[in-house]
Amino acid sequence: MKEAALRLAEQIMNWDREDIYRLRDMINDLDRLVKQHFPGEKFIDLSRIPSVPVPELDVACVPYPVWAMDVHERCLVGDRELWVESLEDLLYGHRCPPDQLS
Repeated sequence: MKEAALRLAEQIMNWDREDIYRLRDMINDLDRLVKQHFPGEKFIDLSRIPSVPVPELDVACVPYPVWAMDVHERCLVGDRELWVESLEDLLYGHRCPPDQLS
């Protein structure tokens, strides 16, 4: 079972940046495997996942981490749960708190 988790972690870290949904699914599969068989162990660091360069985003307007982006400008985002948002939505679809606008 540990070999399967390590193999999946390696696939995640070698993700080809083509399909963010595939990346999300691999991460969720690894997460389920770890929770079931290796609680507390860490196999990947989300901040080190390969990504197409993500433009700088205003953290006041996007209040959760953006972990990776694929070649189609779809981004893997989220804190406790991961989901996919388009770069366009991240750049233009979020409302900044009024005190952040100037």
